[in-house]
Amino acid sequence: MKNNEFRVFISIAALILSLGVFLGAYNLYVKWGIEKPLKAELLVQEGVKKVEVNKGEKGYEIKVELKKVDNIQQSYVDISRVLNSRLNDGDYELKIGDQRNQDLQAFFNTLQPAIYEALADKCFIWLNELLAEKVAAQGMKHAMYIDKERLYLQIWDEQKYLYEVIERTSSSSPAETGRK
Repeated sequence: MKNNEFRVFISIAALILSLGVFLGAYNLYVKWGIEKPLKAELLVQEGVKKVEVNKGEKGYEIKVELKKVDNIQQSYVDISRVLNSRLNDGDYELKIGDQRNQDLQAFFNTLQPAIYEALADKCFIWLNELLAEKVAAQGMKHAMYIDKERLYLQIWDEQKYLYEVIERTSSSSPAETGRK
């Protein structure tokens, strides 16, 4: 092997080794500098039962399973505040998990047309009255909250509970809800 070929070989090997070290260091930073502290900070939030943080193509996918909470809006806002302080705004997708059963899911499915109609027409008092009527007929309880960005819905059936966080945009669809 000639001296020039040996230098090229050493240069390429050094480049590959450096790249491996940098990628390893970056992965350690992401895991121990971002994901672990974020998960720990979310777990101390009131009502948070379990947190899963995954790096996706469009940023982080954060799955937060909540215990039974009194106010889903407040819990969601608190979690979002933590995420915004740790991550770039919009660099994550937050999904809220609950303890729904088949009955709650089926009940929610029957409510979806009314919910999306109310979102489109901005008839939130009508929606809340309709929910109160339908929930009472099923022997369940509900709470509905709304702000400029989202509709927050929670329905309880004994020990099971359903949380839905629905974006208030004209392009909202069931696929864009905050469900897990």
